[in-house]
Amino acid sequence: MVDTEQRVAQLEREMKSIPEMLDLQACVNETRFAALFAELDTIKREVRALPRILAEVLTERGRSG
Repeated sequence: MVDTEQRVAQLEREMKSIPEMLDLQACVNETRFAALFAELDTIKREVRALPRILAEVLTERGRSG
């Protein structure tokens, strides 16, 4: 009987920790998404700058060529 009670007590402790684990996982996911969105913002800025950069390169080629 004691063995069953110990197992039930262990299971109850484990079950109580599930919401905490889910909260921690949600925090990890939010952090990962924040980093991903920051990286995407950087990529968007670089892509938006491409036409200007290409125009500058072509202008320099025209001057030297």
